[in-house]
Amino acid sequence: MTGNLRPFIGFTLILFFLLDPIGNIPTYLGIKKRFKDEKSDKILTINFLIGLAVIFICFFCADYILEALHISKPVVSICAFFILVWTGGQILFLSKENFQKRRESRINRPPVFPLIVSPPLLIFLLVYYHHDIPREQSALAILIVWVISVLIYKFSSYITRCLGERWMNLLERYIGIVFIMVGCQMALEGIGTFAYHLIQYTS
Repeated sequence: MTGNLRPFIGFTLILFFLLDPIGNIPTYLGIKKRFKDEKSDKILTINFLIGLAVIFICFFCADYILEALHISKPVVSICAFFILVWTGGQILFLSKENFQKRRESRINRPPVFPLIVSPPLLIFLLVYYHHDIPREQSALAILIVWVISVLIYKFSSYITRCLGERWMNLLERYIGIVFIMVGCQMALEGIGTFAYHLIQYTS
């Protein structure tokens, strides 16, 4: 039973880190400040639902999307490596001033833009939507992480007060490390798949 749960738990944790609800708390609170309470709640609820819809569309249509674009999964894996390493590097190595500017730029983006959708997450789903676990379990993992993320945003003010800015910044930098590790893993698997097909083609 534990062996069957391990891939599911691993997939769920990676989704959680890629959604990065803790790192997006300042963005969420900044967007809320731009609008009245009732309007901000409505906008952000729509935001969450749009985000979930985009995630599921990408999840269920991954093969069709790649086929329509004539892009192979190894290519997507290599692209994911650069995106994840770039994003993780920004989180890890930016100075405090530039880190704050990065947050402010995210706050000033259109509020309807799906808060919980990021390019690394979508690319991960394009490549790993059925990786190691059945599709039904993958969909359940997405739903679980989405619910947890929404709850984190709803209690974001309380979480910020409890952790403080120092711990929030530290947690976000740890998430940057996870981004880089996931990116390296995807690159290695993409290169491995490409090498395997190349050997099969030439033999």
